[in-house]
Amino acid sequence: MQDDKWSHKVLAFSKGMVSRYRKSRELKRLLSEQLRERRSLPLQQRYQGVIERTELGMFLNESRRHYVDDLTAQCLREIATQEGCGLSAPQAGEWLSKWRTRASSRPEYLELGDYLKDRFQIHYAKLKQRKEEAELQAKERRCEQYKEWLLQHRTVVDRFLEIADRKVSQLDDYGDERWDALPKEIQTCLLKLAKTENDDGATEENVRDAIKEGDDGFSWEYSGLEKYQWLRAYLETEFRAFHQQRSLNAAKPDFEEMRGVEFETFLASLLKQHGFENIRGTPATGDQGADLLATKANRTIAMQAKRYRGAVGNKAVQEVVAAVRFYGADEGWVITSGTFTSSAKALAQANGVRLIDGYDLRSGFRG
Repeated sequence: MQDDKWSHKVLAFSKGMVSRYRKSRELKRLLSEQLRERRSLPLQQRYQGVIERTELGMFLNESRRHYVDDLTAQCLREIATQEGCGLSAPQAGEWLSKWRTRASSRPEYLELGDYLKDRFQIHYAKLKQRKEEAELQAKERRCEQYKEWLLQHRTVVDRFLEIADRKVSQLDDYGDERWDALPKEIQTCLLKLAKTENDDGATEENVRDAIKEGDDGFSWEYSGLEKYQWLRAYLETEFRAFHQQRSLNAAKPDFEEMRGVEFETFLASLLKQHGFENIRGTPATGDQGADLLATKANRTIAMQAKRYRGAVGNKAVQEVVAAVRFYGADEGWVITSGTFTSSAKALAQANGVRLIDGYDLRSGFRG
């Protein structure tokens, strides 16, 4: 009885050993097949884990010109080492381009090198794009903060717009607006706003230095003046929109709302539309009775401009008569947004001066 139990145990043990042996052989067969299948795959598929790990470890490195090449060589070395053929990969310190021309470089590694470099370059470009997008978003947030800050100083900006518009609207000797006055007014506004900073004048001094250096010799952004760099561009953009709107308003004139300079600018534009040439303003002081000079059909006309609500009297006619002689003009005009007194009309007729009133301007000026 005891022998039967022992025989049964020995038999069970033997069967277990045979079963485990068979399973072990099957496992080895499966592993061998998997290894053969793996060996049949291209290197880039066999070592996706290594490649993905290398890719995840990438970062922006603008200080190294050949960062992607170096990373490609590093990944090639790791894969070649695991394959047991380390000499097929670029060696430490060996340029990727030089390795490609080496006679011992195997085709499958050259193909892998092309794959890795393309993949890493694409990933590096994505990293760079993400950084640029993040920087742009951060800059946009800062610009919103600058706009909020500027709202606190809106009176200064509104004053700048009025002053700059008045100076730009003054016509030069060629009848053109004085756009060269704009940069100086922007600089003045920047300095006015810099004075509002509570830093004992440090910002004002830096802005003044930046203006002296100019764009080529000074970096606003990297000198802590990004806000003022933004403000400089913002003021120019806002002024151009402001000035354009006023020009559009002048095309449908509301003379009651115009200043004297705006009225002269409106007249200059109107004269251009009717074929006048060489339209030019006279000095703001000492104009000798004329505000504008213009030429048409080889005739020069001296013009007195009166942005006026009531009736213009004799004085304006007398001034333009004197201006005709002073400037050597062929005739004189007095143009007003209002009307003329009877006395002014009589004096103008006696001296050959043309009178143009607000009704003429609104109903269709004929040059």
